[in-house]
Amino acid sequence: MDGQDNDFNAEYRRTELRKLDVAYRTPTMGTFSFGQGSTSTDGSAEADYSGTGVAAYVGINDIAGGQSWRLANGTVSAVKIGNTNSSFDGGRRLRIRYDTPVFSGFSASVSAGQEVLKSGDNNDYYDVSTRYAKDYGDYKVDARLGYSIRDSSNDLVMGSAAVLHVPTGLSLAVSSGRRVGGEADYAYVKAGLTRDYLAIGSTSFSVDYYDGNDFVVAGSSTSSVGVAVVQRLDQYNTELYATYRTYEFDSTAATYQDMDVTFIGARWKF
Repeated sequence: MDGQDNDFNAEYRRTELRKLDVAYRTPTMGTFSFGQGSTSTDGSAEADYSGTGVAAYVGINDIAGGQSWRLANGTVSAVKIGNTNSSFDGGRRLRIRYDTPVFSGFSASVSAGQEVLKSGDNNDYYDVSTRYAKDYGDYKVDARLGYSIRDSSNDLVMGSAAVLHVPTGLSLAVSSGRRVGGEADYAYVKAGLTRDYLAIGSTSFSVDYYDGNDFVVAGSSTSSVGVAVVQRLDQYNTELYATYRTYEFDSTAATYQDMDVTFIGARWKF
């Protein structure tokens, strides 16, 4: 029709791309991947059998990382919760990646790539990781270790381990990491319990503690305690969750107020 505009003018922003990955898997040679996807260290800090990962895990800044700390006098500072802690876990980038097959519970992975969704990041990222996951009678064990090389910043090392006693549903997870040649480091521990109290699905509880040092400025300390509960609705592939977390940050440069955060929500998988 006359005067009709047939041009496609949709605006695309790089941050809208979450994952675009092509993989080729063989039973004997392993898996080769290319695209915007997980680096080899993605998940290295996150071994966890608690069943509450949707609400609480080592990535403690996920629920409040964008919130700003208040100084002792109530003034909002320029420092955000997300600046004062980290799990050093890997993320998603445009990369090539290779994963070995699993041999007696052991596997390894290596990847190389670049950050293409954020401007101003010209680093090359090289990641390598290994994992051991196996069942021993009533126990499930998962141990992970990762190392990330960034060519213009400090390298990162991180690791985690988790164990689950299947008959009781009791679990324990630990995680730790540090900047190699830098200042920041952390330690994390989490205890969990999963039971079938209701016919609709299992119920999971957890309590965790995070302790970090030298984030933002040398000599600072970060701590956080979290509790979480997750109720599964098996018929609907849904999890209902609630979590409460405290954050504390102490610095030699300033005094900050503590912060408490509560979240409730649901996750539906389809």
